Amino acid sequence: MTTSASEIFIERNKINDNYREFADIKYFDLHRKHFLYGKIDRDGDAIQLVDTNLSQIGAGQRTEFAVDFVKDAYDFLKNEISRLTKGSYIEPNSVYNPNSFQVHKGWREGDLEYSYYHYLNKLYTDFVQNFLQRERRFEHVVNFDTFMQQFYRYMEPLAYRFPLTKTGYVLSHHCSPFVSGLMIEVAKEKHGIVNSKRILEFTNDPNYEMIKRATKRVGFMVDRNAPWRLVFNVASGGQTNKTQLIKSAQGNKIVDKIVGTGGAFFMSQYGVTFERSQEKAPVSETHPLYGTSFSSHVFDQYYTKTHLGEIENIRNYMFLFYSAFFNQFNTFSKLNTYYCESALEFNTKLRVDYINRRKLPGQDPRFAGTNVMIPEVFNKTYKDDFWLRFVLRFRMLETKQAYSEHKFKRLERDLLSIHKVMGRKSALNHINNLTKGLYDTKFVQEGEYWHGQPRFEYEKRKQQSLDRAGEQHQTEITAVLNEIK
Repeated sequence: MTTSASEIFIERNKINDNYREFADIKYFDLHRKHFLYGKIDRDGDAIQLVDTNLSQIGAGQRTEFAVDFVKDAYDFLKNEISRLTKGSYIEPNSVYNPNSFQVHKGWREGDLEYSYYHYLNKLYTDFVQNFLQRERRFEHVVNFDTFMQQFYRYMEPLAYRFPLTKTGYVLSHHCSPFVSGLMIEVAKEKHGIVNSKRILEFTNDPNYEMIKRATKRVGFMVDRNAPWRLVFNVASGGQTNKTQLIKSAQGNKIVDKIVGTGGAFFMSQYGVTFERSQEKAPVSETHPLYGTSFSSHVFDQYYTKTHLGEIENIRNYMFLFYSAFFNQFNTFSKLNTYYCESALEFNTKLRVDYINRRKLPGQDPRFAGTNVMIPEVFNKTYKDDFWLRFVLRFRMLETKQAYSEHKFKRLERDLLSIHKVMGRKSALNHINNLTKGLYDTKFVQEGEYWHGQPRFEYEKRKQQSLDRAGEQHQTEITAVLNEIK
């Protein structure tokens, strides 16, 4: 049963009117303000978590994972809730009691490689079973080039709603917010206004304020739209003075020790921070971050920029798609017209011919007699320039940038020139800088954090990225046989 727009409006207002707010405690809003949190870095670039930084978390019905410092923060929080419960600060029948405070969702819900594979597989299935069947378009697929032509025809009107690149996928609503590894859910609940009653039960719980303050102390925020979802705030915390009794051979003494607070404390245990500036680095030996390089920004150390792997990503999936298609449909029937030889028959007639794709004249002879192309030969045939043009065109479609074919050819020439002189990384950075950001739709309006950061900050950083595109440290030039690769 579908929910009408009026029902959504009524239920949303019901939540807003009855939601308990606290002036000194910020909440997380995945639907509006923070929808790109954990998906982009401070440059506004789409990112992917390096899964070696994951740790098993919780002891629920299934194994879940989260970023290592998130796991530590959760364990601390759970012990804190147990302590509060034993002290009768939390009622036993509370929705936040320790017995029900278990991890039900984590990173596994948003495993990027797994979810992206299944997402693309659905696109491929629709392409083969529906698009190619209409008007018998499969007859035109005789080799990889013609396969790509038909695939582009299929994707062109869909790309802005169903992106193909991993960058576009991460930034879309198709990608789970759990992909960041920074979120966990401590209850098994439905999402959306269909569960508005349950949302208000959580927010009206007598222990809700205490829980929000406890989560804040360890670096978590509660999701406004799902109060059972805890989001680790990598920008939380800092440093403070703590009076501590030191026992030594010379006698006991009281000293002030600088300690980390909030999320900063838990990240410090792994040598990462949210601060970039070297000037802000503490120098005190008593500080938990002493000896840590403040260049170790959490997004730099725990995540990679998705756009830098787009060539390998797209190339591998296109090879996989074509191989699957060629295996499944290496023969097909084709309707041809022919003229009758009989003098009594003046009209043309239809004839069914059975075609073997492996024997078609348009098929590259290097692949003849095989039902899949050889990866080594494929990579030599379709080099970086081919895929750079492909990624550029699709990223422009995905971000709904209007362009003429003349403009695209000019952008293409600039891109290939950058690739020739500066290398692959600079070329991919150039594509990313040209296509950063989102676009307005009828249903989603541009807001303060439209790009994951204030508009003025986004424009500044985008310009900085464009200015850095040609810097020497991004150059990937090799001097082998006087060739620039």
